[in-house]
Amino acid sequence: MRRLLLLPLLFSLLLIGCGGKHHYPAALLMADSLCDVNPKAAIDSLDRLVEQMTQAPEADRMYYRLLRIKAADKAYIPHTSDSLIRTVLDYYEHGGDPKLLPIAYYYGGRVNMDLGDAPQAIGYFQKMLDVIQPDFTNARLRGLCHNQMGHLYISLNLNEEGLHEYQQAKSCFEETGDTLRSIYALSGISSAYNFLNERENALDTLKVALRLMEESETMPVQPSVLNQLARTYHHLHQPDSARKYIQQALHHLTPDTRTATFNIACYIYKDVIPQDSLIWCAQRLLEEGNVNNIRYAHRRLAEHEVREGNLSQAITHYQKWVEMNDSVEDVTATETVARMQSLYNYQLREKENARLKEEVLRRRNLVVFLLSLVLLLSASIFFLYKYNRRKKEALQLKIEKYEHIVKEKKHQKGLNPEKYLEWQSLLRKMVEEKKHMNEETWNSFFFFFEKNFPHFHDECMKLTKMSRINYQLCMLTKMRFGTEELSFLMIKSYKAIHSMKTRLYKRSFGDNGKSGDWDAIICSL
Repeated sequence: MRRLLLLPLLFSLLLIGCGGKHHYPAALLMADSLCDVNPKAAIDSLDRLVEQMTQAPEADRMYYRLLRIKAADKAYIPHTSDSLIRTVLDYYEHGGDPKLLPIAYYYGGRVNMDLGDAPQAIGYFQKMLDVIQPDFTNARLRGLCHNQMGHLYISLNLNEEGLHEYQQAKSCFEETGDTLRSIYALSGISSAYNFLNERENALDTLKVALRLMEESETMPVQPSVLNQLARTYHHLHQPDSARKYIQQALHHLTPDTRTATFNIACYIYKDVIPQDSLIWCAQRLLEEGNVNNIRYAHRRLAEHEVREGNLSQAITHYQKWVEMNDSVEDVTATETVARMQSLYNYQLREKENARLKEEVLRRRNLVVFLLSLVLLLSASIFFLYKYNRRKKEALQLKIEKYEHIVKEKKHQKGLNPEKYLEWQSLLRKMVEEKKHMNEETWNSFFFFFEKNFPHFHDECMKLTKMSRINYQLCMLTKMRFGTEELSFLMIKSYKAIHSMKTRLYKRSFGDNGKSGDWDAIICSL
């Protein structure tokens, strides 16, 4: 750990020791070394240099601006504009200190993460990995970059890619002996495994992280690990262990884990009586969370009020949940497709650029092989063009179907919130009591559903013709039941339910999709 804290200072000393290179002021080098260990002190130090920097050489001014971005990022101050980092990047890309270019690319990615531009952020991180030397002195920065890319891929539901990036981050941190960040990477790996429904792998990974925490006498408790342990044990149906770890996480809250901890706690405490903990965590989400956290809190509070018999309050929370759900789903229905298309095209361009750079190098050393290389290039470009064209056509079909459904979507004015919550509570109780739906229950449910969602059947049939069992799946999905609950209510395996959803998606859009993609479509009808 002590060696880790000295890395920023060693980097600064290397800058001084480079003969013939620009010598940065000692005050800037000291501020740089403070960013990782005491970002607030670094910000104060930089604030005192404002007037001095107005008369400083351009190299010092740009280094100063880069440090302002770095210090704010380390202090968890959200970036609200990319104007400053774009100026810094333009300078370092066109003749600035080459040692600082990878760092500028890294913070270009961090700024765009805060701005919600995932494709642009991934692009900057990939550029950083292209220009940075893959040696020990840069292992820590490479690890941070892979860690951020893992987070971005997971947020885009690209879980396999996210798992790979987190594993790369872990390797980099282990290379430098950075135990703390190795634990962060292990927490990310477990999160990816959870999203991939590989619960045992997630638990094994977390046990390694927990062992590293326990072996270190100075290591602070990491709430991200406790959160993932609670979440994993909950999915493994071990409620006592899940509550044990979420309680520990709630006692070790940090600024970057608060909302995640409250969110997981709400999920774990939703069936715990009394529900004081659920209410407290939900209230914290309403105060501190983003739009997704807030709508989730309203959902849990609505369920709680139904359980308590307070139907008026339940309806209030339910209505807020529906309003927020509709607004979020209306936006994400088309934006998700557009964002994924943008990410796909951006990655395709980056791979093409990387391949072309490699080709230039081959031409220098293998002149005799030039003709074959050009032929290979032509074939590859043709293949990529055909593949990209098919992909765009599939995505365009998906967008058109979405827009058609959204235009024809009608608000369910006849919806009876009390009946909706009553049926939702009844079916969830059947899952808890391990009771299956019989024919009489199905008939009653059909009657309720057709009355409250009169256009749902027609909208489903516009997507694809479906059997009675497939339509039952869609109705229960519309009632916000997850795959595990559906498998019990419909007396089918988890894998069978997952397969039904992916087949319906394929039949509707002519493209492979995940079960979660089908859920999003059905819930938006």
